Amino acid sequence: MKKIICSLKIILLIISVQCLPLRSFSQKAIEKNETKRNNHEIPSNIKALINRTLSQSYEQLNTDWFGTIQAEAILHWVPKGYPEGNDFVTNWLKYHIEHDTRMTDEEYLKTYQGNSGRVIRNGVLPFSIYCGTLGVAFPCYSLYKLTKNSDARNVCISDAILQYSARDRFGYIAHDDNSYCNWCIPDGGYFSVRGMADASELVDKNTSKVYMKNAVYQAKVSIQLFFDNDKKLTRTLYNLDTGEPGKTYWCRASGWMVYTLTALLRHLPENHPDYKYFMDIYQQIVDGLAQYQGPNGGLRVWVNDPASPEEVTSTAMTAGCIREAIDRGWLPESYDKYVQKAWRFILSCVSEDGKIRNAYTGWAIPAEQKELKMDEKEMGYIPGIILMAAAQIL
Repeated sequence: MKKIICSLKIILLIISVQCLPLRSFSQKAIEKNETKRNNHEIPSNIKALINRTLSQSYEQLNTDWFGTIQAEAILHWVPKGYPEGNDFVTNWLKYHIEHDTRMTDEEYLKTYQGNSGRVIRNGVLPFSIYCGTLGVAFPCYSLYKLTKNSDARNVCISDAILQYSARDRFGYIAHDDNSYCNWCIPDGGYFSVRGMADASELVDKNTSKVYMKNAVYQAKVSIQLFFDNDKKLTRTLYNLDTGEPGKTYWCRASGWMVYTLTALLRHLPENHPDYKYFMDIYQQIVDGLAQYQGPNGGLRVWVNDPASPEEVTSTAMTAGCIREAIDRGWLPESYDKYVQKAWRFILSCVSEDGKIRNAYTGWAIPAEQKELKMDEKEMGYIPGIILMAAAQIL
């Protein structure tokens, strides 16, 4: 295995979400659904949001998930009438290859708001062992698929996931180098599972099994730690120091869980022994979300707390993934009722000049402490999440 890893130069080339493995729901059917939706007019406020995102200087987008999810979202709009997104993300990548490699570790760690971690420099781009920076490979693979950009193809993270990242006592990937003994949260699972599941499509058969085995394990542990079988909701966190699950059901925790399982199921073969298990859990999660969907179509900040406000990022994460699940045949068309109600709420949260409101701007720890942090400041991930969902739904 060591020989294989070395020969692959730290391994991972991430598969974009457009890379579709074999499914009983045919590629032709997927394309038919996409064509039908692509005929829809793009709402003026979503156009404004796209233009607002593209009007930024590409240097402004960092390589943490605040920047990378915007870059990935921009690429999702390339085939929908925004071909300039290719040049934007190409220039973004070129800039960071030239700029970030010259930075010291201390300088690099100041480029993002998340927790610090060891800086890995084995590929064309540096990244840290903080889960939010592992997403740098996602837009890079999408760019490679669209343009065959060789630099994008060589962005590597899976050696970090397999060998460098810390694990807690359950074997679940650490959020960062410093917090793995105290708590864990669902977003760590997403970056790990997607990274390994995507990578499984790019390598030889034996190495692919290693990647998929890790992705499946991380997804199972995520379900074990965060999914409440009674409420059919995802908990905000798990307290490793006390051995107790979190007490709240923060909205974006549900978003991360749906992101995680969607990323896994894109690549998990139907004949895999755990395929039915994940499909069943996926449907249970979606049924739970539908049960708690707010009157305006959004998920509430604390999903099962009717006194908390409806929130846009979690609504977009779940609606976009559910629409994808319908397109891929994992869920019946009847679940589009959730998607369309959610979409109306999402549209109501975007102004005509492309500004977004009703976003929770804290993260898991303040959410577990019931701190309501709505629209406190602009966060780069917010437009990225909205545009990712919009590209899937429209």
